[in-house]
Amino acid sequence: MQLTETFLNHKDEKGLAMIADKEKEVQTIMLTVHDVARMLNCSARTVYRLTDTGRMPKPVKLGALIRWPRETVTHWIAADCPACRDGRKGVR
Repeated sequence: MQLTETFLNHKDEKGLAMIADKEKEVQTIMLTVHDVARMLNCSARTVYRLTDTGRMPKPVKLGALIRWPRETVTHWIAADCPACRDGRKGVR
């Protein structure tokens, strides 16, 4: 029991840094409109316009939140930003 308490009370800086990195990674799996706008060097309104016209990947609605999966956006950018839909209204 004493060994377990010692282990739990021990704060390894490297371990804490790894936990912080994992939390940061989890937080950035889904991107906000502002995150996407920064990646595209445009305004949030432009991101919504691109989405509404089907020229970029469709976002995911999480309750009242609208988010884009990071992997989807990065693949879309790497593929030279092809049109994604036929121009129907997006999620908003």
